[in-house]
Amino acid sequence: MPMLRMIADEGGLNERAWREAGFNADDIAQARSVRQGLPKNKPLLRRKGGLTPEDLVQRLAETGYIPNGAVTTTRAIEITRTALRNPEMPANSQAVTRSAELEDMLSRIDAEDEQALEQMFKQSQADEIEGDLQRLREREVIREQMNEPDVKPEQFETPEPETVAPQTLNERQRYVLDRVGLAEEYDQAMEAYARSEGKQVFDPESGRLVDADEVLEEIDEQIEGLNEVLRCTVRA
Repeated sequence: MPMLRMIADEGGLNERAWREAGFNADDIAQARSVRQGLPKNKPLLRRKGGLTPEDLVQRLAETGYIPNGAVTTTRAIEITRTALRNPEMPANSQAVTRSAELEDMLSRIDAEDEQALEQMFKQSQADEIEGDLQRLREREVIREQMNEPDVKPEQFETPEPETVAPQTLNERQRYVLDRVGLAEEYDQAMEAYARSEGKQVFDPESGRLVDADEVLEEIDEQIEGLNEVLRCTVRA
C-alpha cells in the first residue's frame, strides 16, 4: 500500500497541526492536489480531524516502518514530503527491502549460467527446508513445555509412618488388636493423640467437641467393668 493511501485511510493529515510543525505553503498545496489512488471521500489533507505529526510517528512505529521512538516529528515531515514527491512510495519498508532483494536476485539469475542457476535453486530449497525444520524444533520445544505437568508425583509422596512403642494397656488388648490387624494403626493414633495439644474429641450425642481425657476415662471405666464381669463369669 502506498504511504499516501495509508495516511488517507488513517484519517488524513490535520492541516493546522502540520502547518505549525513546519509544513510550508508548497507542502500544503501539494497535499491538497493529491487525488489519484486515494479512497473516495478520504482526502489527504483535512481542516478538522486527521493525524498530527505525532500521530503519524505512532502509526509508522505500529506498522514497523520505523523503530518505535526512533523518529521525531521532523523526520515524519521529511517522510511525508518524500511520499508527496513519490506517490507510489510504499508504507511498508519491509516490502521495499523484499522488492530490492527480488530485483537483485533476478539480476543475478540473468547473469548466471544454467549450472549456477541449478545450484542456486538447490541452495534455496535447502535454506527453506532448514527454516521449516528450525520452526518445527521450536514448536516441539514449546509443546514439551506446555505438556510438562505442573504437579509432580513426589509432591504427593506419603511419608513412612513413624515406628512407635506399643500403646495397648494389657496383653489381651494387644492380642485382640493383632487378630483384627489394627495394632499398628492403634499405636500410631494413640501416639499422635498423646503429642497433641488441647485434646478434644467430637461427641455425637451433644454434637460438639468435648474434653478427650474425660471421654477416655469413661471408656476406661467401662472396660474395667467389662473385665470385672469377665472375671466373675470365668470364676462362676
